[in-house]
Formats: sequence, C-alpha cells, structure tokens
Amino acid sequence: MVNTYFDSPHHILYKAGFILRLTETKDKRILTLKVPPILMESTQGHTQLSIPFKEGEPKLDLFRDTAFGNAIKRWRRGIKLQPYFEVHCDRRIIELKPATSRIECTFDNGYIEANTRREKKREALCEMRMKLVAGDPLELQDLALKLAEKYELQREHLTKADRGFQLTRPANRKGPVTSSEVGLDKALTVGEAFSHIVHESLDHLYKNEKPTLKSHPKGVHQTRVAIRRIRAALRAFKDCLPYDKRKAFNGEFRWFQQRFGPARDWHVFMSETLPQLKERSGGESVYATLRKLAVKERRIATKETVRLMQTKRYARLLLQFEKWITALERTKTGYLNQPIAPFAYSVLHRAQQEVLMETRSLTRITGEQLHEIRKRGKKLRYAAEFFSEIWSEDASDLLLELKAFQDYLGQANDAKTAVQVLAALDPASVKSEDLSFVRAWAEDRMQECARGAQPIWRHLHRTQPFSF
Repeated sequence: MVNTYFDSPHHILYKAGFILRLTETKDKRILTLKVPPILMESTQGHTQLSIPFKEGEPKLDLFRDTAFGNAIKRWRRGIKLQPYFEVHCDRRIIELKPATSRIECTFDNGYIEANTRREKKREALCEMRMKLVAGDPLELQDLALKLAEKYELQREHLTKADRGFQLTRPANRKGPVTSSEVGLDKALTVGEAFSHIVHESLDHLYKNEKPTLKSHPKGVHQTRVAIRRIRAALRAFKDCLPYDKRKAFNGEFRWFQQRFGPARDWHVFMSETLPQLKERSGGESVYATLRKLAVKERRIATKETVRLMQTKRYARLLLQFEKWITALERTKTGYLNQPIAPFAYSVLHRAQQEVLMETRSLTRITGEQLHEIRKRGKKLRYAAEFFSEIWSEDASDLLLELKAFQDYLGQANDAKTAVQVLAALDPASVKSEDLSFVRAWAEDRMQECARGAQPIWRHLHRTQPFSF
C-alpha cells in the first residue's frame, strides 16, 4: 500500500489541521480527507471521509458535495496542491475477540519517504494500531498492558501525517509546549472535573514526549511539569479517590519526576546560574571551569532521562493509569457525583491554609523551610489553575501573583540546588574554592529572592481570594 500526502506550497492544510491523502493498492485508489474535530463537532479526533479516485490530480473540490463541503469552502478552488511525501507499507489486519469485545489490530511495516528540494529523506515505519470496534474499553487497555509487558513497545503520539510533514520540513516539528487551560464549569460533577484535569495533564505530558526524547531541555522541563500537575490533581481530589491506587500512582509518578530532575537541574545551572556567577566579582575563572563540568553532567543526566522514558516501567505506569481513569469515569455514585463548586472551595481553602502555616518573614527562615513553602505553594497554584474557571471573580490577578511568588521561590531553590549538585560530585572534579564561591553566591541569591517574594507573602496572609 502507498499513501501519498498532498498540501499547498506553504502547508496551509496541515497547519489548519486538515490532511489530504491518496491511497493506492493493487486494485483501487481512494482519496481521503481528514477534518479537525472542532469543525465537525467531534470529540474523537479527526473526522475523515473517503471517496473512490480513478485518475488525475487530487482536488479539494471533489469533496464539494459531501458533508465536508462547508469545512473546505474557502479553499476548494484557490489552493494549489502538490505531493510532499509517501508512506510505503505492508499492512496486516488481525481481529481479536477477548471476552465481550472486538479489537482490530493493524500492523504497518515500511517507510516514510519525503522528496525535499535537496534530497530524498526516509524514515523507518514499524507500528501497530489497536482500535476498539465494539465492546469494553478496559479490555483494549488490558491487551495494551499485556503487550507492553511482553515486548519492548513505545507509545507513538504522532500520526503518519505528522511524521511525514516533519520529515519534509523541519519547521513543522512540534517543540515543547506548556499546559492548556482545563476549562471547567460549575455544571460538572467532581468526577467529571477530575477526568478533565487528568486528561489535559496527560495530553501535556504526551505532547512533550518527542522533544524530551530528542534531549530538548525545555521538553524535559515540561515533562516534569506535566507529571507534577498529575500529582497535584491526585492530591486535590484525594478525598474522593481510592486510597491505595492513588498512593501507588502518586508514588510512581514521583519516582520518575525525581529521576528526571538532574537533567533539569543541570540545564538551569548552565542557562541561569553560570551567567550570574560570571557577573559576580571574581567569577570569570569559576564560570570557565564549571561550564565544562556542567556540559558533561547535563549530557549524562539527559541520557538517563531519555533511557527511563523508554523503559517498560514508564510505559506500564501510563497504561495502568489510563486504565484506572477509564474505570473511575464509570463511577456515577458517591463523592465523585457531587457538584464541583463546594468541593473546589474546600480544596483551595485547605491548600491556602497549608501555605500560610508559616507566619514568619521569608527572610528569617532557613533554605529548607523556604523550599517547603515553595512545594506547598505549587500545590496551591496548580489547584488555583485547575479551578480558576469556576470562581465567581476574575482569577487572573491572583494566578499572576502566585506565579510571581513561585518564580521568586523557584530561583531561590535553583541557587540552593546549584550548591547541592556540585557538592554531590566527586570532590576531585570540583575545586573547594569554586564550591565556596558558589555557596556564597547562593546564600546572597536566596536572601535576594526572599526579599522579592516578601510583599506577595504579606498580601497572601491578608486576603481571602477564593469564593464561588
């Protein structure tokens, strides 16, 4: 089977979420158009329509009299199409019937070939796609778990079209992305709100997988942020989730978050700490020495992050977590079926009280105590972001204030971490005078950040921002 993908010279269709594909087999030719879900009011991803195609060049106008006519109206005649890449593959389809379900497994083995102006580029293709034709989604997830346990499989979150267009033009590659708004409203139940939050956080995690596997520093950072958001959701909804499962998943996510940390720590050390050390009096020689060391350590730590993301343990965690979420979504009774607004207020109130347990000035507490406030502040900030859409007032000012507060405390923690990562290395690799220089800088930096955060700290103690 050969699939040829078409687009305009500037990839107008792909950028707008449309995919036009010509499929050729031994005995037929089929033209398929995929339309983004937002235009067809679909919640299941792209909606597609296929028509027989005998000869000539593909045109959007061929879909004029179909259900997609309005979606492509502005492009039907004015857009000039050309082929960009081909997917050559042998396809095998197997239908399985575990228990009460029907699952279609499609195996594709071949390659993607793109014709660029300078050369032909080729990328291997070897994948299996599982589709639930009928029955219980949990049986599909059980099958995925069994396969992940037995074979070294990796989840693929990019479609063939994504991979082909990225191969054709590097500018189409999607870099690290930040989290999106959850968009809750008061009509939701507690269970529905939890499902929305977790799925958005998982989507954030999956979108940053490729950049992380390519050792992109921001990809590593956003992967850790996504995991923190998942853990924050588990904590926010702890009163209505099964204790054992929640603790187990939280512990496993924490394990990966901690082991992804060194790659992030060394990137921050290189991009933020070293420039500040260089500007400090006498810091030129320290900068030159430590930069060589940081480059080496960041490379080692990033390789470890990539290795861990490709393990069976990581794949199993995500598959088991998704299966658990699917099972929870069937729960229509108990606390999960209560309205979200009162529950959200109790979560935010509790998180605020935990942050404000410490009443002393930030400049008068230790670095460890400052770090504890920072961790509790993160939980408050994530909870505030989750529930911001159902407040009775504009949440933007408070969210900006919490972000600024966390930025100050984060910079203080980065200074403390700079000392820790150097102290943890072989003493022979770091001069004692260099470590002393960094330690003196870190102490000054932590005090500077504490003074910057102090006005926000006082304001948080004086206000009661959460109402519904």
